[in-house]
Amino acid sequence: MNKRADAAFLSTSSILLFVYIILETAFSLAFSQPAYYSGLQNGPGGRNLQQQKRNVTRMISLILAEKIFSLFLIMFMGYAVVHWGLLHAEDSFIFLPYGCMVDEFQHIVYGNPELTPKERRDAWNKLEQEYRPYMDSTGCRFMEEGGYWQRQHHIFEMPFYYIDYVLAQLCAFQFKIRMEKDHDGAWADYMKLCRLSASDFYPSMLKQVGLTVPFEEGCIQKIVDELDKKLD
Repeated sequence: MNKRADAAFLSTSSILLFVYIILETAFSLAFSQPAYYSGLQNGPGGRNLQQQKRNVTRMISLILAEKIFSLFLIMFMGYAVVHWGLLHAEDSFIFLPYGCMVDEFQHIVYGNPELTPKERRDAWNKLEQEYRPYMDSTGCRFMEEGGYWQRQHHIFEMPFYYIDYVLAQLCAFQFKIRMEKDHDGAWADYMKLCRLSASDFYPSMLKQVGLTVPFEEGCIQKIVDELDKKLD
């Protein structure tokens, strides 16, 4: 009996792993291809993605990736995708203050290169209390001493890049809200954004497709209010 149970468990685990790999692959493809497509829209033969404004390509990718990924989830999970959507939205909300915290930490450490390792860890711990007061690292010495930032490779490899994820997510939220009210209109503006690619500055392009620049006062509050209605 135990052997049968073990075999059934392994079989189920293998199926779930297979589905997970498919979904992860779909998300990766959906995440990378829109940025490449937007580059092709901008000049003969396409434009080198490294030369495009990163916050624009990140936004273009994130918006479509989540749309395509949701379709794959519906195929495998049916209406249970609604519950996943709520969890995903919650994760996205939680990420926003973390992304801002990483950005502020980088301004501190790169603006003050003379800081000692302890001073860097202390700075991280102070930001944790401000941005994520709900975190409890009691019992983990490495975390208690403020070492968590060392896991964020962007800080070492791509300084000041992490904030692009925050800006992209805020714009993706705006498109999400608009698509539920006017899908065709929002999709037309998304395609317009792809065609604009990196041809103009970030704030100007957002306004051309009907989005509010996240730096403007009241933008985030408006997004939160709209999404809060949906969660209720």
